[in-house]
Amino acid sequence: MTNEQTIQEFLDAEKRLQEARTRVADLWPVFQQSLRQRKGYTQQQLAERAGVDISYICRLEKGRRPSSDIAAKILAIALED
Repeated sequence: MTNEQTIQEFLDAEKRLQEARTRVADLWPVFQQSLRQRKGYTQQQLAERAGVDISYICRLEKGRRPSSDIAAKILAIALED
């Protein structure tokens, strides 16, 4: 394999990774809302459990606020049984 082929494979892999990240970000609001509802929490209850303002939960679920690793961890803890 030549250096050019190796570089091209790397760039292709990087592009696929970015596309996957975009898909996850696009699906996050649906995932969060679905999980919250299955657990039987209102947005207010989830906000209280996570220690965040309800407006933050609303923005996450409407896709108006990009989720972050920190947000995901906070919400995962809040949604634990």
